[in-house]
Parts: sequence; structure tokens; C-alpha cells
Amino acid sequence: LELGLNQAERLGRALENVLISGSLRTGRQTLSMEVVDVGELLDNIESDHLGVGLDIRVEKRPLFASADEHAFRIILENLLDNARKYGGDAEQGIQLSARDVDGKLEVVVTDEGIGFEPADAESLFAPFERGVAAKKTPGMAGTGLGLTISRELARRMGGELEATSEGPSRGSTFRLTLRLSEKKEDAGP
Repeated sequence: LELGLNQAERLGRALENVLISGSLRTGRQTLSMEVVDVGELLDNIESDHLGVGLDIRVEKRPLFASADEHAFRIILENLLDNARKYGGDAEQGIQLSARDVDGKLEVVVTDEGIGFEPADAESLFAPFERGVAAKKTPGMAGTGLGLTISRELARRMGGELEATSEGPSRGSTFRLTLRLSEKKEDAGP
């Protein structure tokens, strides 16, 4: 039953990614920038992923970002889904951290899984693309849209999404940067 529920959840996210991809291409995807309490958002994500081996750390609280909260959550869910699929066994876990780096929010998702060749990092963000190691690993099916959508959403919010790895079997790190917000009132356009 648990496996069936997990698969239904993954299929729901895959369908959402396909719909968002179409909306982004046609320009119908609009974002509503607001002040997002990063710690609260990550607490909600943590409670949704209990038992996954997820280690979440927020450098300081409160920590606010200027973002579209739904788009921010989609990015994080896509990164966590990738980390679960390609990140090795649950005992190694997934690390998600958030902190202020030089006046920007930096959210990092790290796993100890299959990794990728450093030269392949940019190609991971191409639509329908997966890393070489992922293509060779059975059961690694996905739409190939999650990272494409996530980077586009990050950029539309004035941020960036990058991937790094020290090579195959050496894990992956995805780094999302967004604009910090000092207080609840200054979300900006």
C-alpha cells in the first residue's frame, strides 16, 4: 500500500511537471512574488517526507526569501525527487540546507548517489535529458522535465539553479539561489 501511494504521488508530480512545462513554454505560467518564510516552508516539506532519510538544516531563523511560494516548493520537490531516485540508499540520506550567503538565499540539496560527470552538469537541465549514469540504471524513469522546470522557475524569480558532482558514484549537489527578503513587507515585483 505504501509503495502504491508513493508511486501515485510521484505520478502526480510528473503530471504537474508536464503541465507546468506547457505553461512555461506558452507564457501562461505566472508567478506571484511574496515574502516566503524559508524555515516554515522547509518544516512543511520535512513533515511531508518523514521516513525518507531527509536532513534539513536552516542556518538561522527567521529567514525570508522573495519568491513565489508554490514555484519554490515545486523546485524543492523536484530536487528531492531526483535525490531519492538517484541518491543511493535511504540510510545515506539527503541533506537540504538553507542559509544566507552574501545577501542571497542559498538552498542546497546533496545526496551520496550515482552522481554524474562534471562536464555533464549543464545538460541535466535540458528538457527530457537525464545523466549518463541515470540512463544506465534500471528503474530510473522520469519525465526528464523536473530540472528544466526548476531552473526556469528559479530564473523567473530572479534566482539560479546549478548542479555539481565530483563524478559518477560520488553524489550530486544542487544549489538554488534566490533573493533574500529582510521582512514580511518587502517581497518586491
